[in-house]
Amino acid sequence: QFRQLQSLDDLRVVFDGVAVGTRAILWVVLLVTAFIFICALFLTRQIGHNVAVYGAYRKLSGGWDHDEYFGTMARSMYTLLQVMTLDGWSSSIVRHVINQQYYMVYFFSAFLLVTNYGVVNIVVSVIVQHICVSAQRTEARSYDLALANKKAELEGLVEVFMKVDRDDSGVIEYEEFLEAITNPEVLWRLRALDIPIDSAAKLFTVLSGVGSRPLTRDEFVKGCTKLKGPALGKDLLGIQAQADALGKRMDFLCDSIEESERMIDMLDEITRRMQTRYEPSLQGCRRKIAHAVGGSKPMAQPPREGSEPKNVAASLSVGNRPTLPMFPDLLH
Repeated sequence: QFRQLQSLDDLRVVFDGVAVGTRAILWVVLLVTAFIFICALFLTRQIGHNVAVYGAYRKLSGGWDHDEYFGTMARSMYTLLQVMTLDGWSSSIVRHVINQQYYMVYFFSAFLLVTNYGVVNIVVSVIVQHICVSAQRTEARSYDLALANKKAELEGLVEVFMKVDRDDSGVIEYEEFLEAITNPEVLWRLRALDIPIDSAAKLFTVLSGVGSRPLTRDEFVKGCTKLKGPALGKDLLGIQAQADALGKRMDFLCDSIEESERMIDMLDEITRRMQTRYEPSLQGCRRKIAHAVGGSKPMAQPPREGSEPKNVAASLSVGNRPTLPMFPDLLH
C-alpha cells in the first residue's frame, strides 16, 4: 500500500509540473507565433511576390509553385511551421528556394536554430524545471510528515516506558517488563509501533544488549527505535565487529583444543613407551618379591578401623599371620 501511494505521489508530481508549466508554454507559443509572423512577412515579399525570380521556375522544377507555399501570409506561416517541425522541409521547400536564392540558406538556418533547437528546448526545460520544483516540494512535505511521525513515535515509546516503570525508578527491571507485557494497553501500543513482541524475554534481552540488566528510558526508546526501523550502517558495522571478535575467540579456542589433543596424544604415546620399556622389569620384580616373601605375607589386609561396622567381626583367617595347614580337632 505504501508503494502504491508513493507511485501516486510521483504521478502527482508530473501532473503538477505540467500544470504549472502550462502558462510558460503558452507564453512560448505566443513568442513563436510572433516570430513566425515576422518571418512570414519577410518571406512573402522575398519569395511569394518575387515573380522575376520564380516566374519561370515552375516549369523548370517540374511543378514547384512559389505562390503555393509563400503566396500569402497564411501560406507563408504554414510553410514556416512545416519547416520548424522538419516535415519535408529540405526536399519540398528549402532546396527549391536555395536553388534560386542561395543566400536564403542563412535565413532558414537561423530560423531552425531559433525555433526547433531553441524554443522547443526552452519548452522542455520549463516543464522539467517545474517538475523538479514540484518534486522538491513533495519531498519537503514528506520529510515534514516523517518528522511528525518520528516525534509521535518517540512520544508513544515514552508513554510505554512510563506504563512499564510502575515504581517510577527511572529504569525498567526484567520482572517489571514481564509483568507489563501482559497488559493489553502496552501490547496495543507496541503493536501500533510495529515492535515485535513474540517473546517478552527475548525482546528484553535484545533491548538490554547484555542480558537482563535494567533499562533506562533512553536505552528503551533507542532500542525500540532500532527494532522498528531498518538496520543502519553503523549498527551493521557494530554487529560485524562483534562477529569478527567472536570468530577470533573461536579460532583461539579451536587452536587451544587442538594443542591439548596433541599433548594428550603425546602423553599417551609416552605412557605406552614407558609401559613397554618397564613391563618386563616390573614383572621380574614382582616375581622376586613373591619368592622372597613366601608365605609370611598376609593373604589379605586386616580391616582398618572405621572401615567395617563395629558389630561385624573379622574372620580369623585374616590377619598378620601366615596361613597354617588344617590340623585335626583333637578336643572334639
